[in-house]
Amino acid sequence: MKKIYTLAFFILAITTSTVFGQCMLTPISLSQRVNNSLIIVEGKITSQKSFWNAAHNYIYTSNLIEVNQTLKGPVANAYIEVITEGGEIDLSKQTVEPSLQLNINDEGLFMLHSFTQPSQFGHPVYQTYADEQGFVKFNLVENSARDPFNTYPDINNDLYKSIGDVMNVAIPDFYNSTQANKLNSPAASIMAITGISPSTITAGTFSVLTITGSGFGAGPSGTNFVEFRNADDGGATFIQPHSSQYVSWSATQIQVRVPSRGATGSGGAGTGFVRVTTTTGSTLSATSLTVTHSQMNILFPSSPITATSVAYNTRHVELTAPGNITWRMFTGFDALPLPKASFLRAFQTWRCATFINWQLGTPTSVNTIAQDGTSVVRFDIGAELPAGVLGRCTSWFGGCGTNPNMNWYVAELDIVFDSGLANWNYGPALSTAGQMDFESVAVHELGHGHQLGHVINTLDFMHFSIANGQNKRSLIGDDQNGGNAVMTRNLSGGVCSKPVMTALNATNCIITIPTASFAFANPVCVGQLVTFTNLSTGSPSSNSWTSTYPRRSSDKPAISGRCRRIKLKSLLTRVRLGIPVPASTKVRPPSSLR
Repeated sequence: MKKIYTLAFFILAITTSTVFGQCMLTPISLSQRVNNSLIIVEGKITSQKSFWNAAHNYIYTSNLIEVNQTLKGPVANAYIEVITEGGEIDLSKQTVEPSLQLNINDEGLFMLHSFTQPSQFGHPVYQTYADEQGFVKFNLVENSARDPFNTYPDINNDLYKSIGDVMNVAIPDFYNSTQANKLNSPAASIMAITGISPSTITAGTFSVLTITGSGFGAGPSGTNFVEFRNADDGGATFIQPHSSQYVSWSATQIQVRVPSRGATGSGGAGTGFVRVTTTTGSTLSATSLTVTHSQMNILFPSSPITATSVAYNTRHVELTAPGNITWRMFTGFDALPLPKASFLRAFQTWRCATFINWQLGTPTSVNTIAQDGTSVVRFDIGAELPAGVLGRCTSWFGGCGTNPNMNWYVAELDIVFDSGLANWNYGPALSTAGQMDFESVAVHELGHGHQLGHVINTLDFMHFSIANGQNKRSLIGDDQNGGNAVMTRNLSGGVCSKPVMTALNATNCIITIPTASFAFANPVCVGQLVTFTNLSTGSPSSNSWTSTYPRRSSDKPAISGRCRRIKLKSLLTRVRLGIPVPASTKVRPPSSLR
């Protein structure tokens, strides 16, 4: 959506974008993916089309697949459609991470089940099982294949044979029409990387990497490019920077900005060897590049990505006074003490590390992930999250200006967790073998809300995956540096007519679950005005109570003169977290008792 506001003698253009922050993944075995797929096909993407769902509140993309071979199930058509989440229609954009991101000419193996969205090309419609783990991408030059957790060095001997063993059938060989392996070809020796500088860098901060060597030719182009290990799959695949992120290119030196958003709109640069590819072949750097942290960028426009697309950073602004962003728990989530307490510990970790002004408001009945003005925290409903996905953070963005001079801000945040995971450990005790640590996942998803991307470091909670029994609840120095850098930008000034966020500090960042405590005079006379003094801790924002009066005959009100005295036997109080309530509240007991 794009709104145009005319102010005096200039135009301010407002656009919105939706980005689903990547969650932690857990591996789904090849046998589980094969057995749970209705069909498995080998094919290539030839066309794409984005479309709205029936409610016009969610964007999908239909990927037209030319089927080369069927490995499982009946497929009568030469073409099928594989639906992925996200896309861009006009100036409405939605990006879902983690989710399967496909591009025209991608080739590989698709493990699929039926899907209910409408056809866009007139062919049968499917969706991958286990989302991005349901696509095994081929590297035709290397004759290898990869998914987020596995590398198959040889398509036939390692991938197809393994699938055949699961199904107990013989799988016909894959025919690779790309015979030349550029990495091993004699021509590849013409090019060489002799150094990279600096060896440690950050992604999405417009930091420049210098690659020195020989034989780089003229570039960049469709055949001459730099590649970084993809942090979204732990480095299983490579991503390329956008053409605008190349600073210079000569036969002996390349300078490029390290991206947190790849040229195809998905994936960010992570730690690992850097690769340069030209018409003569490909070569890897002799030393590994260390990417300490990644700040999320928006590449605009991204559908389609063109040479005029520009990478922008994002910032938080004041969405709810004073100077903060307010999150609200769905009532069902709020009623669960253990996950609520675990989330609040993760919430406080970020508040007290970077002093980001996130507040927690009253619970909400909103139980959907949508741009509705409510930043909700909730569990998913049924199989809403794909297999292997533990949670997602959704960031919506608003923008103003025109390319190449735009500003982007966080307009809303939502988080959803997997409700069907039986082995969640909510703490505060650490997770042990066989348990998945909820607080670690919450810190990770809030990291995406803080506008940090994935890194390749299994000890860092911003790594794309987590293992059973692994606890990653605390920020390391790299996370702290990344979060502080984002906060520095947040505090530099408001954008797009939005006020600047104000930072918390060490005295007000601590957030605890409120404990109810009210003092009152007792006994009292019937009809007498009673003052309840609020002694609750944990900064409650609202309270409610029910009073229990005498029921037994022996508890009848005592009469002293004209005063019928009663004793309030119990006071059940409930308080909410947020802005403190008044110090005292007055109520009048009923004039008659039954």
